[in-house]
Amino acid sequence: MTWEFSAIKDRHFQQFLLFAVLQLFLLLLGSLLDQVTDYFWELHLEKYFHQIRQEVLAHAYAEAAGTKENLQSELTNDLEMLKDQYADSIGGIVHSAVLLALVAGSLASFRWSLLLLVIAVSTLQMYLPRVLDEPLQKATDKISASNRKYLQTLADWLNGIDTLRRYAVGEKFLSIIHADARELESAYVKQQKADQELDYLNQAIYSLGNTLIFLLTAYLVARGQLEFGLIASVNDFSLYLFGSLMNIANYRG
Repeated sequence: MTWEFSAIKDRHFQQFLLFAVLQLFLLLLGSLLDQVTDYFWELHLEKYFHQIRQEVLAHAYAEAAGTKENLQSELTNDLEMLKDQYADSIGGIVHSAVLLALVAGSLASFRWSLLLLVIAVSTLQMYLPRVLDEPLQKATDKISASNRKYLQTLADWLNGIDTLRRYAVGEKFLSIIHADARELESAYVKQQKADQELDYLNQAIYSLGNTLIFLLTAYLVARGQLEFGLIASVNDFSLYLFGSLMNIANYRG
């Protein structure tokens, strides 16, 4: 994309077409390789899981067996979880790490200062929102506590509903229920507020980071230290680098 936009700026139409064809070829090749690697990854995992099933069954015959349900779970559900939450995560980490290295190498080939800024912004995007983790957790805990209190109040009063009717104290019952209900509603509102603050902080950091990266790129382009086409592609570099860091963190979890 960088080379394409530079060619457009310099009015090299044939060069632009060459890069466009190359880009299309690489996109098609990348899509094909995705399918091929997915196939071989699944093939490799199934061979490995077949080996695990044989070992599980060998243990089941050799030792005092557990329940039939436990054995069925080990041979089906446990292996599925092993694939989804462990094996596929390893593949995801490798994929994201390779992408991270390629993006970082591409940025470094343009300008080291640009790479350092993108890494700094991506790190902020990953870790700064965690300052709101504690308030968000407190808001969630408050909902849980308020909900338990509300349900307990309902249970206590509804157990004596006949007595309430006999002594005509329905207004007292309603006032107490409404008070606890308002407390629960307030807890939900506070949680929503914490959620919105977290979303806003995420968006603010993302917007600020992209603006800083774009301004540095524009400054370096204006000084003739970077190709003009990088103006069009620098945000993609930032997005892929940040996405790779996030994926590695998520897959590791």
